[in-house]
Amino acid sequence: LVVQTKWRRTGGTLSGGKAPFFAASVLCALIVLGAFSLPEAPAERFNLNIDGGSLYSAIKHNALNIFSAVPSKVKTVRSSNQEAVTFANPPDQSDTIRFIINMSTPGYFRTRYYDTYSSTGWSNKPLTNKEIASGQTIADAVPLSRAVVIHYEVENAVKTDLILINGQPGSLSIPAVTRSLPASSGDDIMALISPRLLTPYQPYSVTAYLPAVTADDLLKSTGDYPAWITERYLQLPANLPRSVDQLSSQLTRGLSSSYIKVLAIKRYLQGLVYDVKGADVIDGADGVAYFLSTRHGNCVNFASTLVVMLRSAGVPARLAQGYLGTEVDEDGKHLLIRGKDSHAWAEVYFPEYGWIIVEATPGRPADSFDPSTPIIPGEIVTPAATTPVVPGSEIEDTGVIDPNDTAPGNPISSLPWPAMLTALLLGALVLAGGGGRFYLTRASHPRAAYARLGLIGRLYRLPPVPAETPLEYALRLGDRLPSDAAAIGSVAGAFARTSYSPNKVIAREESADLGRLWRDLSHRLILRRLGFGERN
Repeated sequence: LVVQTKWRRTGGTLSGGKAPFFAASVLCALIVLGAFSLPEAPAERFNLNIDGGSLYSAIKHNALNIFSAVPSKVKTVRSSNQEAVTFANPPDQSDTIRFIINMSTPGYFRTRYYDTYSSTGWSNKPLTNKEIASGQTIADAVPLSRAVVIHYEVENAVKTDLILINGQPGSLSIPAVTRSLPASSGDDIMALISPRLLTPYQPYSVTAYLPAVTADDLLKSTGDYPAWITERYLQLPANLPRSVDQLSSQLTRGLSSSYIKVLAIKRYLQGLVYDVKGADVIDGADGVAYFLSTRHGNCVNFASTLVVMLRSAGVPARLAQGYLGTEVDEDGKHLLIRGKDSHAWAEVYFPEYGWIIVEATPGRPADSFDPSTPIIPGEIVTPAATTPVVPGSEIEDTGVIDPNDTAPGNPISSLPWPAMLTALLLGALVLAGGGGRFYLTRASHPRAAYARLGLIGRLYRLPPVPAETPLEYALRLGDRLPSDAAAIGSVAGAFARTSYSPNKVIAREESADLGRLWRDLSHRLILRRLGFGERN
């Protein structure tokens, strides 16, 4: 009871003061708005000596709970929304954190596979459900021959029944349901989901396996596919445009190895233009054919085209959907998965190794088809043939990620541009007036220096663009500023080395040298842009 007013009988009816009633209404509205704006309490973390789950459920579903129909403040992400992938679906560009994972290296976190292609997108044949108990070994129709064991924990920031899988799952700390297709040697698992919605702040742990293969291993693959693989993963619609098949035949003509065919088509696609909005497919057109004609699209366009062209060339492949995690938190211990980290990629089947990721989208991490990519570090195991694990993906711990890409974690693209550009202009004026060292001119780590280089590049109308490597951006900016091209190249080179190579540690002396180099370079670039000419 928030406000009590005095009621009186007037002429046979009850009436009360308008002022108290108005004040009570305003006060109630403020209380409700205040409660709605507060973050949801992590009730699962309270260790109460009661049956919290039953009590919560009883209150939530009680008929007297008048707030049960109010939409939750926390976003709900359901697996039912992933029944199909269409080229018309707009990509998720939300900056909101969806998941937090205790890994410090980039990873592909799958939520679903797709086996059936049509001109409008991807779907699955009717799936069957099978319950998996907590800690139970997860078996699939495709066993691994050699793998690296990994362990990670996922904490949801949303309400969801999705389970994020990096590689091939071995077991989970929570019950799950496999959604699969029948196969001659077991269940062909398309997705793992929770039987109930997982609440925010509720963690679960995963034991998984990453295929321990190299480009040399894949090159030796025989291509002797099981019948159920070819029946399911060479499927193409009868109305597939002839232009798609002709291009695939042209790119793979004379090539006998599946590995070489994959490499040929992948290299062709990476010459096309990445556009986060995707190809705007006209009604009645085939999505893959239209993308190849327009030559620009998003990850769904690139991955779909790679799968379809590989199938046309006789190589079994499928589409995978999930999240590409690249952004590491300030402590360097957790991946932050945002809405705009949603991603699609291709997976190719090799009889000796299972399903292997192929990344066709420009600017994304290197995969096992890059001969320079080292094998995954870690303990190599050979899972027993009697307890196979789910076919999964490949991701290298070297973290080879294009820092100019639009994916989160990029030190340039993730910055709030309106606020940063305003601060940049104000800071430049302070510097020109003798303000000395300030934010833009202080950077002792390559990541910080490269991020600030991108900010200053925008002042010259030369911002970083998607699918452009650090060295490519340095060359483009150096062409515009030839007198500083060497220093710009040094900054980009230091960032590329510490981000992409196995040795990511920067020595104290190198850090000091980089700080001095960046201080001198940033002073010159800002002063020149403000019209003060060359100053050192």
